[in-house]
Amino acid sequence: MFVTLSRGERTVGIAARQDRSDDDRFAYWVYVDDVDETFAKLMASGAVVEVEPHDEPWGERLATVRDPAGNKLHLGAPVREA
Repeated sequence: MFVTLSRGERTVGIAARQDRSDDDRFAYWVYVDDVDETFAKLMASGAVVEVEPHDEPWGERLATVRDPAGNKLHLGAPVREA
């Protein structure tokens, strides 16, 4: 299950897990202008790395961190053409 909320050019999503194979019942999805830059800023402020920035086959660059409460936060943006 996944839902997004958009306002202007900004989009936030929430994904709910149905399989519950771990303790994460949901995760936040935040679409940003630059995944690598946002990831670096979050790391500098002490965020916990789950998944380093990488390109997905469907055309998005993604990274995953944990917020201070331990919730998953996925960062996403369209893959930038070289």
